[in-house]
Amino acid sequence: MSDDQLPASPPPPKPTPPARAPRQPPAWLEGREIDKGAILKMVLFVFVQIGACWMWGYLTSG
Repeated sequence: MSDDQLPASPPPPKPTPPARAPRQPPAWLEGREIDKGAILKMVLFVFVQIGACWMWGYLTSG
């Protein structure tokens, strides 16, 4: 019995991925003003989430 198949060839080498663009520095490093509105919204959101978790625990604890 003879094999009619060719021997398995190694897979072609993977192309190297292109170099990624360097990350942009944060806005406050370039002298621009910090977005205080976004920070205030984030702090308020975290405060509300902590309060909601506390209230859930208080109301369901007994």
